[in-house]
Amino acid sequence: MGTPKIRVMLADDDPGLLAALADTVGSAADLEVAGTATDATQAAALARDITPDVVVLDVRMPGGGGVTAAQQISLAVPSARMVALSAHEDRMSAQRMFDAGAIAYIVKGAPEPEIVDAIRRAHRGQMSMPSDLGISMIKELVRELSERQRSEAGLRKSEQRAMSILDAVPDAMAIIDKEGVIERVNPQADSMFGYQRGELVGQSIEVLVPDRYRHVHASMRGTYNHSPQLRPMDSGLHLTARRKDGSEIPVDISLSPLETDDGVKVIAAIRDISARSIAETARHKSEQLFRGLLDAAPDAMVIVDTSGLIQIVNVQTEKLFGYSRIELHSQPVDLLVPERFRSGHVRNRMSYLTRPVARPMGAELQLYGRRKDGTEFPVDISLSPMKSESGMLVMAAIRDLTERREAQKKLDDSVAVAQRQRIFARLNAAQEEERLRIASDIHDDTVQAMTATSLRMQQLRRHLTEPDQIELLTRLEDAVRESIVRLRRLMFDLRPASLDRSGLAAALRELTERLHDETPISFTVENLLTFEPEGGIRTALYRIAQEALVNVKKHSGASNARVELRTVGGGCQVTIADDGHGFDVSASDGTPGHLGLVSMRERAQIAGGWWAVKSPEGGGTTVEFWLPHEAETPAGDGLVMERAR
Repeated sequence: MGTPKIRVMLADDDPGLLAALADTVGSAADLEVAGTATDATQAAALARDITPDVVVLDVRMPGGGGVTAAQQISLAVPSARMVALSAHEDRMSAQRMFDAGAIAYIVKGAPEPEIVDAIRRAHRGQMSMPSDLGISMIKELVRELSERQRSEAGLRKSEQRAMSILDAVPDAMAIIDKEGVIERVNPQADSMFGYQRGELVGQSIEVLVPDRYRHVHASMRGTYNHSPQLRPMDSGLHLTARRKDGSEIPVDISLSPLETDDGVKVIAAIRDISARSIAETARHKSEQLFRGLLDAAPDAMVIVDTSGLIQIVNVQTEKLFGYSRIELHSQPVDLLVPERFRSGHVRNRMSYLTRPVARPMGAELQLYGRRKDGTEFPVDISLSPMKSESGMLVMAAIRDLTERREAQKKLDDSVAVAQRQRIFARLNAAQEEERLRIASDIHDDTVQAMTATSLRMQQLRRHLTEPDQIELLTRLEDAVRESIVRLRRLMFDLRPASLDRSGLAAALRELTERLHDETPISFTVENLLTFEPEGGIRTALYRIAQEALVNVKKHSGASNARVELRTVGGGCQVTIADDGHGFDVSASDGTPGHLGLVSMRERAQIAGGWWAVKSPEGGGTTVEFWLPHEAETPAGDGLVMERAR
C-alpha cells in the first residue's frame, strides 16, 4: 500500500474559483479533494462529518466568514489544519485567522505551486504566508513591544512624579486603602504625628484617631468607602487627631477618592489647626466662602448700597470693565453706565429702592455698560435686594451680551453655508457608499474570476509541450497576475479593507507603504491615539490624510514625510509634515492645481473640525487637521492658512 493522500476540504463562495481550486488539488499526486463548501456554516458542518486533514477557507465567505468557520472547525476537528485564502494581504485579517486556528495565509492569485506547497506545509504543521505580510506583522509586533516599553517607563516616571508632589504638599498627606491600611505618607505626616520615616506605613489609619473615637471612625470609614466622594477642607467638622506620644491636636481633613487598578483608595490631607482661634476661624471661613462664591459666579457681580456706592465686586467685574477692586470701591455705580444714560439710571435706581424686588435677566431691556477705556457693550442685568448689618444692599449680576449677539449674527449669516455643507456631506456619504459597493463587487466577482482564470492557465501549462506555446502562456499568466494586482490596488484606493478591520493607523501605514513603492519618499506613521475614531469620522480622517499624502507624492519633491495621529480635546488631530520644496500657500486657495486644499478643508468643515497648512519659505510643508469624535457642522469657515516669514 502507498502513502495515504492528504484529504483536503475546500470552502469558497465563488463557484468558478472553487472548481479551479479543486482541479489544482486533484492534480497533485499526494492530495485529494475530500469535500467542498460554499459558506462558513456549511464548511463547519462538513468538516465535522468528513474530518479532513487540511481545510482551505475563504476569509470573506458568507455565514460569518473564515474566522467563524475556523473557530468552529478547531473545536469540532482539532486535528484538521486550516489554510486561509484571501484577496487582501492584510495584517489584521491574517492575525484574526491565525488566532482562530489557521496555520497558513495565502493571497488569491498566488501561483499554483505555492497553493499546493502551503497545503502540504500545513499538513506537516508548518506555517505559511507571503513574505511581505510576514515582514509587516513582525514590524507591528516590534512596534507594539516598543510602545509597551515606553508605556511602562512612563508609568514609573509618573509614580515618581506623584511621590514628589506628595512630598511637596505642605499639609500632611496619607494614602489609605479600602481596609483602612496606610499605604503611603509624606514627611509632613511623620513630623506632625511624631513618627519615624516609614513607621506609619502598614498600620491602620485608626492609630491616628483618639481611642474614644476609633469605633465611630471605623464605622464612618466603612460608610465613606460605600459611597466615596470629594470632601474638601473647611467642611465644618470638628476633628481631633492623636500623636504617637498620645497627645491630641485639632485638625482639618480633606478626603478625595483615588481610582486605581487595585480598587478605590482615599487620599487624606490633614492640617493642624491648633493655632487658630475660634473667632478667627469662623470669620475667615465666612469671608472665604462668600468671596469664593462671588468669584465663582460666571457673571460680573456688583454689590451696591442704598446711596448707589459700590461696596464689593468680583473678579469677573474687574475683567469685564477694566477697573481694579480698589478703583471701584466706594465709587458711584453710575461709573459703569454710559454717560448718555446716567441721568435716567439715577432715576431708575431711586425708583427701584422704593420697592426692591428681584428682577431676573432676560427682561428684554436694551442695556449697555461702559468700560474704563470708554468703550460700550451690550449687557443683561439681574437685580437682587439683600439685607445686611449695615442696611439693605442690592446685588447686580451683569452679563456681557457681545458674544451672544455676534454669534446670532454669524448664525444668521451662515444659513446658506450650513445648507451647502449638508448637501456636500450627503454627497460625500453617498460617494463612500458607492466606493464600498464597487470595491466589494470587484472582490466578490472580478478578482475571483481572474483568480480562477490564473489557476486554469497554470493547469493548462501541464498539457503544453511546445516552447513557443509555453512562452505565450507565461506572458498571459503574467498579464493576469498584473491585472489582479491592479484590481487589488483599485480596491484599496476605493476602500481599504484595513480601515474597517484594523483602524485608521493601520490603513495609513498600508497607504504609505504603497506610496513608498511608487516613489523614493520615506514615510513614517506614529500612532498616539488613546482610542480609535469610529464611523464617518474615521473615514473623513482617512480621506483628508489620503489627499494630503498623494499631494506629498505628486508635488512635494520630498525625501521624508511623517504622519502623526494624536488624541486632542475630544477628537483626533493628524499632522502630515514633509521636507520638500514647499509652495506659496497664500496664492493657492481655490486656484487650478490646488483644488485638493479646498476639498480637504471642506471635509474637515463638514465633520465639525478645522484644517491648516503651513509652508515656510525655507522649504517643507505641514498639513494639520482635527476632527471631533462626534461630527457636527461648524459655524466658522474651518480654514487656517499661513505662509511663514
